[in-house]
Amino acid sequence: MQGIDCLKILLCYLVILGHLFQMANIQQTSGGGYFIYSFHMPLFCCISGYFFYGKQYVFKDYLINKFRQLIIPCLTWGAILACYDYFIAGRSVIALIKDYILFDLWYLKSLFCILIICFPLLQIRKKYLVLLYVLFLVIAGIGFGGVLLLALQIPAFLFGYFFHGYEIYSKNYSKKAKIFFLILSFSIFFVELLVVHPSINVNQLNMLRTFLSITDYYNYIHRVILALSGSFFLFVLFKDFVGNYLNSDTIVDMGRYTLGIYIVQSIIVERLSLTVIESICVFYYIPYAICALLLCYMTCKLICISNKLNWTIGL
Repeated sequence: MQGIDCLKILLCYLVILGHLFQMANIQQTSGGGYFIYSFHMPLFCCISGYFFYGKQYVFKDYLINKFRQLIIPCLTWGAILACYDYFIAGRSVIALIKDYILFDLWYLKSLFCILIICFPLLQIRKKYLVLLYVLFLVIAGIGFGGVLLLALQIPAFLFGYFFHGYEIYSKNYSKKAKIFFLILSFSIFFVELLVVHPSINVNQLNMLRTFLSITDYYNYIHRVILALSGSFFLFVLFKDFVGNYLNSDTIVDMGRYTLGIYIVQSIIVERLSLTVIESICVFYYIPYAICALLLCYMTCKLICISNKLNWTIGL
């Protein structure tokens, strides 16, 4: 699906651009930063959930494979990042340990947790048990709140998972239906952008630590709707429309390296670009992010030349 590959490349670009905004102290509550962070990481999870549907695995083999694909790169590159931050940036050991466990390459850790806890969905056959387990997953996500952004990532993953099921079992999913979904999701996303206050932070949710008020749940629901509607709009747009006009081996190849690009940008963008970002105007961030994306892609290609280091970038 070249449309999906193109979408993943766009998301990698938004990850890089979002990190540039962060490094320049442009908050996620500002216009550009707020727009990017409203959907880009949940959409990654939505895509993963879409392709998770209908798979058949042996749990032991599945666990080993996902640990090798997601956690081993975290441990490897996390150690490199820790060394850089300690010897070059001069950060404290305590801060490095905290980042190593939770924050560095957090999406890979979040996706690993979600793939493992959602594995029973592939085994459960009775619909009422599926609904009960989905309810459990959502409550668990809220319970752990901002830990690896599970409160937002789990609903996005489930949304992609069940949408794929809808596509398979619905015989009336015509082009008109796709256009209807496209218009509806964009309308909801636009309204939610106006309704949801940029200061609402899902990371602050933690049902296990503090009692959540009605307002907290209200804000959380709106934040989820914002993420899902934006994710769904772009997903349908690229999968069912943009993909029909693409025929490029380069797009397919870049799509293969999206995990690697996300990993490599933690060095090239988040560490090595700090000096550059401090010296250029914010308007140059957009072309700079394109150059950084291509550099990350070429770095991944170099890493995989001998096929002996593929495991470092999740291949």
